[in-house]
Amino acid sequence: MDRSDFIIFRLIEHEFIDYNKASLCYTLVMQRTHWPTWKSFLQRWGLLSPACQMMGFTRPLIPIAAQLMYFGLPFFKMTAVGERYNALLTVLVDEDELRYFLDYLQEAGV
Repeated sequence: MDRSDFIIFRLIEHEFIDYNKASLCYTLVMQRTHWPTWKSFLQRWGLLSPACQMMGFTRPLIPIAAQLMYFGLPFFKMTAVGERYNALLTVLVDEDELRYFLDYLQEAGV
């Protein structure tokens, strides 16, 4: 590999890395667009504090429950709530994302 091939390879690699970062950021933003809606729903029904407490106490069980919820995904995908259901599953399965969501809910002063 001569110098020009190496430079081209580095340029392609750099563009690929930037594309992956942009794709990852876009995915996270799209997943988190439902968070304000979920938070306002919980606040409206007075469930914000109990939901935060429940998520805090049952955190180890939440990924297992999310795995069970995947059975309903084919049915919910065909409805209007399919996108939100899928976003909720994504949050519940990922421990880091669940922690960020819980922190987001607790910003309201719970």
